[in-house]
Amino acid sequence: MARTRAQRRRHTLLLTVALVATLLVLVFARDIGRSAHGAINPRRSENRSFAALANSLLGQENAFDARLTYLLTNGESVSRSVFAARLDLSLIHI
Repeated sequence: MARTRAQRRRHTLLLTVALVATLLVLVFARDIGRSAHGAINPRRSENRSFAALANSLLGQENAFDARLTYLLTNGESVSRSVFAARLDLSLIHI
């Protein structure tokens, strides 16, 4: 059955409204995306989190280095089993 002129108009109108609504949503989403990428506060928060993690890791590495240096410089005065136990303990704390 062929469509009437009113049905074609209604169909065209609905498609036009859907297209306009889609374009409005896309423009709105683009503006939100641009403003979010330009925001400074999230970037600062990420930098602070990264700095805290990096400082923690460096502190752990420095502590390990200090324990290993002490063990290697004073290791000759302990027995082999004590040396191995302290070395294992140092490696566990990494």
